Amino acid sequence: MMDDWTPADFRACREGIGLTQIDIADECHVRVEKGEAAIPMDAWETLSDWMDRFDAAVETSIAVAQTRAAVHGEIGTVELTYYRTQADYDEHGRDKGPFGFVNAVTRKVADELEAMGADIRFVYPEDRMPALDETMDKEG
Repeated sequence: MMDDWTPADFRACREGIGLTQIDIADECHVRVEKGEAAIPMDAWETLSDWMDRFDAAVETSIAVAQTRAAVHGEIGTVELTYYRTQADYDEHGRDKGPFGFVNAVTRKVADELEAMGADIRFVYPEDRMPALDETMDKEG
């Protein structure tokens, strides 16, 4: 598929998974040059890898929600963390990487879970409800 991609395809896919030109350039260890028309082959490959990561992250999140539904009989309300800035994600996130990517995964997961009947609640990291295992640790 990548053989016949246009620069517009590249941009649409990159933006769709929450990445910036700088995110891709950093991964490829190159600088973004103003007005640069050609997209290096390694940038195409990097984007393809990120697209695979995106799909895997969405699938994993959906699987967790489906497990929750199987245990509790319904998905119910799902609280999804949304990050304001890269610094916010660096402080509160689980993995390294661009916060735009994580937020794009979160939006896609929200869309799919809503289609499955879940109620979605977006929260900033400091507004999250404590996880069940954290609550149990504190209570003994």
